[in-house]
Amino acid sequence: MNRVFCITLLVASLLHPFTGLAGSTTPPASPSLPYVTREMERASFWVTKIRDPNRVLMDAQAIQRMNEQNLKRPDLWYSDVKELKAEWTRQELMALLREDWEGFGQTAEVRYGRDGRPLSVAFWADLKDKLNQSALPESHRLLFGLVTRRTDLRVFPTEEHSLNGPSDNGFDRFQHSSISPGSLLGIYHFSKDQTWAYVQTYFMRGWVHRQDVALAGEKSEALHYAASRDPLLVTGSYVNVFEDPLLQKAVFTAQMGSWFPLLSPEEQKLSLDSYYTLRIPARGAQGELVFKNGYISRKQDVHH
Repeated sequence: MNRVFCITLLVASLLHPFTGLAGSTTPPASPSLPYVTREMERASFWVTKIRDPNRVLMDAQAIQRMNEQNLKRPDLWYSDVKELKAEWTRQELMALLREDWEGFGQTAEVRYGRDGRPLSVAFWADLKDKLNQSALPESHRLLFGLVTRRTDLRVFPTEEHSLNGPSDNGFDRFQHSSISPGSLLGIYHFSKDQTWAYVQTYFMRGWVHRQDVALAGEKSEALHYAASRDPLLVTGSYVNVFEDPLLQKAVFTAQMGSWFPLLSPEEQKLSLDSYYTLRIPARGAQGELVFKNGYISRKQDVHH
């Protein structure tokens, strides 16, 4: 395996959720960047500068060991979602919400919304009410689900921005990250209007749109999918996943590092010439977890 390709897979598998807003696209590089030649824009320019570029840095087993070790490091704040405990008390969930509020909620510092106006006292009061803390039971069973399309992970259940200045659109303090389709979630709680879910991902907790999550009836449904041993990995920046074998209607866009279980070789045999057939999570009529077939062109940048 090419060394650069190996590094790409390693970085993608660890860091892909930390990219920007779910609805954003990356602008093309400027053709006139200072000190950047055309040669520098080609991978081969950098590959030739690496000593022994085809050396494999880590095989699958080594990457797995590293991931397991990282999950045990408290300084990385990772969470092994599948190992989260089944029952949570009201006090425990209140502590999580309180920690979020103390870190990102109302302070003496003025914050500004997307319209450039200061976030008002009324806004903060309404936001705190949306957390729905009064509805927390004394004991709550953790739910599990899978993300069905790329979605934002927000600090609070709101689309409003929290900016440092009236014209500062560079950094929204309410935006944690984004989550890729197929990602496993532990679900703690729901907002007062029931449109947001308070979730735990493997790298961060926060709020996501409920419509972007399919709820598993049993924990094993979600975990079985997340533990697939025959995945197709996205190695390109973005790859469309389609709902039809003619590749006409995209279900969602998957980004580098995302992976999806392949159907069995017997089920794949009809598609060997043009596309891969995947199993992808979807929402049923009541928001429950169901699985459907998805399709990716074999010409796309993917790796079996």
